Amino acid sequence: MKSIVAEKCGVCAHGKQPISDYDNIMKSVGNEAGIDWRLLSAIAYTESHFNADAVSSRGAVGLMQIMPSVA
Repeated sequence: MKSIVAEKCGVCAHGKQPISDYDNIMKSVGNEAGIDWRLLSAIAYTESHFNADAVSSRGAVGLMQIMPSVA
């Protein structure tokens, strides 16, 4: 079964192609936090479509759409 990130981003299910330009960061953070990096990538894709400059109408910012008051 293809992952949702792979399906949406046009990446092969075997992970041969990068999911995004942020793969190395996601892998590093995922490893530190004990979270699968692909889950982090899926969240970033869902929240911002990998747009680091994204700002929501409510003020959430960045890849993960974090509210500034939380960061």
